[in-house]
Amino acid sequence: PQPPLTSTAYRRLEAAAPRLKKSAWLDARVVIDPARGLVYEVLAEEGSGFIRNRVLRAALETESRAVTRSPTLASITTDNYAITDAGPDHEGLVRLRIVPKRSDQLLVDGFVIVAPETAEVVRIEGRMMKTPSFWITRVEVVRRYAVIDGFNVPIELSSRAQMRFLGASTFRMQYRYDSIAGTPVSAQPALEDTPGVEPGQDAPEAGPALPGETP
Repeated sequence: PQPPLTSTAYRRLEAAAPRLKKSAWLDARVVIDPARGLVYEVLAEEGSGFIRNRVLRAALETESRAVTRSPTLASITTDNYAITDAGPDHEGLVRLRIVPKRSDQLLVDGFVIVAPETAEVVRIEGRMMKTPSFWITRVEVVRRYAVIDGFNVPIELSSRAQMRFLGASTFRMQYRYDSIAGTPVSAQPALEDTPGVEPGQDAPEAGPALPGETP
């Protein structure tokens, strides 16, 4: 994927810790600008204060710091990864094996799935090379991409983390773009209705509809 472009997006973040019977959601407006980095405004939120502050806001803060440091720190490049061809997947898409060259929580040890005709990224999946906390022992992530008005951009990030003594937790962040490269977007990709929830779990209470969604 290319480095962050100038963009404005509404994001919905949700997380759940089933063993603790806690969940939360947060809606934010996020602006990425090469001159200012990533700036976000929380529009609405509800649920566990611990999850909202330690998980949802923390995810936005981590991304903001990364964009400020360098927009290419997490890019799929040979500076960050050893990249090899892993052959096609069951859908005929190209799989590229990516192995991080350094221990960094921005990097993923896993695969990039690419459309063979266009070389556009479909998704990135694998294990975070470095967990964000001692209390988290493993994080499996999937980041989905789509082409919106000619730009190959992320539309969803989901993860499942294993926490010491507390079991599994889930997280999902969805993106709905308002503008990319200074131009209003013409269409949005379809997104699932219950982000952040594993099959068989109760969904966190939904937040208000984001711009462009049907309530």
